[in-house]
Amino acid sequence: MKLEEFVTKLCDEKTALNQKNEESTIDYLKGIDPILNSKVLEEVKDELLKLDVFSECEDLEIVHIPTFVLEDGKPVWAQSFKYGEGMKLKGKCYLYSISLTPEMYNPIKAFEPVKNGASISPTVYDTMTFEPRKHILLTWSPEMAQDLKGTNDEKTLRNDIHKLLDDVLDNPEEYRTKGTRHVLIRGVFEVVGGNRDFQPNFLVGRELKSE
Repeated sequence: MKLEEFVTKLCDEKTALNQKNEESTIDYLKGIDPILNSKVLEEVKDELLKLDVFSECEDLEIVHIPTFVLEDGKPVWAQSFKYGEGMKLKGKCYLYSISLTPEMYNPIKAFEPVKNGASISPTVYDTMTFEPRKHILLTWSPEMAQDLKGTNDEKTLRNDIHKLLDDVLDNPEEYRTKGTRHVLIRGVFEVVGGNRDFQPNFLVGRELKSE
């Protein structure tokens, strides 16, 4: 299973628990997607180590606060990295959280048809009132509409458009424009490797310097 699939599945499961008002170990920040916190990561640590991105970790330690002290007394601050295909975390790894970014859309494709020449756009906001809105896109040929004007076929075309609109409203998920989401991994890692080579023993994180 890929990291994106694993994180999405886990987020969906924890979100479902929250909706049922059951105990959940997922953190929520207002207006931000759910974050898999250290308590969740402790539960799935063995499964994480089976994923390609963590498969070469010599030691994976789950940390419960973003700022902590290493064994040599050096204080560090966990940093966030966007996961990319082929990225591997190697050596000593301190993992604080994993999260999904909000869904993002290609502005060129955001208003293209999804099914049957129709689509429901992503949520957009009024620039003055910040009121959320969605747009429904229905596609037909204006030339055909002109050619059929005044004929029985015009009525058929209009009925087909009405049926399509009804189907969009009845099955919005089938017509929803899909975006992309990325995985953010937050922690301190000895090596963050993809196509790049890093020096061994280099801790990727921010060292906190005392005054």
